[in-house]
Amino acid sequence: MRQRLLLLSVASILVVAACSADDDTGTSTAAVEQSTTSEPAAESTTPGTTPATDAPVATEAPLEPFEVLPPGPYAVGVKTITINADSERPLTVDVWFPLDDAAGAPAHEYTLIPGLVDVSDNAVDAEPTSMSSDGPFPLVVYSHGSGGLRYIASDYTEAIASYGYIVASADHTGNTTLDGLLCTGTTGPVTALNRVNDIQAMIDAMLDPTSIETVGFVANVDPESIAVTGHSVGGFTTFAAVTGYEN
Repeated sequence: MRQRLLLLSVASILVVAACSADDDTGTSTAAVEQSTTSEPAAESTTPGTTPATDAPVATEAPLEPFEVLPPGPYAVGVKTITINADSERPLTVDVWFPLDDAAGAPAHEYTLIPGLVDVSDNAVDAEPTSMSSDGPFPLVVYSHGSGGLRYIASDYTEAIASYGYIVASADHTGNTTLDGLLCTGTTGPVTALNRVNDIQAMIDAMLDPTSIETVGFVANVDPESIAVTGHSVGGFTTFAAVTGYEN
């Protein structure tokens, strides 16, 4: 995860350099410190009284230690597929799913660009045919933040899958790290509507027995148990997808 965040930090720097190189409208600001040299006000007291003292400061009880969620009972498999939100917007989707046993399977590599990879500590490359027979499983759709990637929160999505969920997350085409690098990002209103459509497209595909890409998952998805979750703009996407959004 640390390496993944480092890669995205480097990508963000490149985005600024690539997409802002010919932007000469920027302005710079400087912080200005101001100080006063007035004498402190004299403390006045009434004869026969004592000067006021600061009231005691109330202190809060220390917070309970944060407990990290341990891995669930399942091993986790990952498969990368492509679905179409519409005829012009193919979506690259990672699907995480529960396995009874991952022995011998290669660790999954999350790849930003060739040569820049983050090897998972918890998930392996797998086909849906190797999914645990304990299903059908609930479906969780994850939406990344603006300028993110489908696997940026893989620690989170892998953990969910380890507890017996199928998790799907797409690169929101037009609003990813690579779109930033290539200066191909979409405008805010377009991005907002596209994101909601992406969520619906993923749900539809994961329930469509005629889909070549998802057919191996469909029989293992519980169509009555579907959730959406996300980070940052992915949080907006979550609420908009669930409540309805027409831009």
